[in-house]
Amino acid sequence: MLHKLGDLTVVSLAAAICATLLVYGIGDTYPIIAVIVGLLLGLVFPIYAAGSAVSPTGRIRLWSIAVGIAVTISTTILVGFVINQTTDGFQTSTWVLFLGGLTIVSALIAIIRRLFSQGGHDAPIVFRVPVRLVLSLAVTFILVIVGFSVSQYSIDHPPRAGFTQLWILPADKNDHHKISLGIRSYELNVTSYRLELTLDGKSLQEWPDIVLSPTETWETQVEAPLVFGNAGKIEARLYPLDNSDTRIWHTTWTILPY
Repeated sequence: MLHKLGDLTVVSLAAAICATLLVYGIGDTYPIIAVIVGLLLGLVFPIYAAGSAVSPTGRIRLWSIAVGIAVTISTTILVGFVINQTTDGFQTSTWVLFLGGLTIVSALIAIIRRLFSQGGHDAPIVFRVPVRLVLSLAVTFILVIVGFSVSQYSIDHPPRAGFTQLWILPADKNDHHKISLGIRSYELNVTSYRLELTLDGKSLQEWPDIVLSPTETWETQVEAPLVFGNAGKIEARLYPLDNSDTRIWHTTWTILPY
């Protein structure tokens, strides 16, 4: 009689091991393994146990697998709705305990039904799954792994647009006419700039060719002329060094005291 229960024992033990691995955070170190373990715990084990519970003779057929899928999905939806109403809401540990418990409870029901089926006489367990079903599950499994890998790569390597920082600051707190100009490139490639410094719209100084690599910084100090009578607006204008692009990329300014 005990040999009839070997498959359910293995499934129950495997579900307990998978639940333990997920609870102790295997996903933090091995995310791909965590996905595989999660698929086993969330789909394969509960579906097999539920399918066995509705097929007490141990003869797994397509209809029993379909029932196992329906039981697993419907139970998961109902329990998920209940969990969502609690204070803590969805937690990894909660889902792991539920899926592990679903597998073990279904396996126990299947064991009880097998023990009391066919008048206590042993019957050979025949596990038959259509080849097309196996192939479909395998393709689905592969697609899930590939999709997870792609999404994980996208998280680790988010697309971004390049940008450039430009600043104009006092170089000396005791001398407001000494200013500091700076550029930091966060562009994706080596970039050339033209920088112009103006006072009330009139050009003071120009740097015609500043070349910066990504994350490289250029900085200089300038002695601005004294302004008599009124405060002067000193402005830095940054242009891309490209004949086809004449627009100002960035501009920043400050007021010089008179």
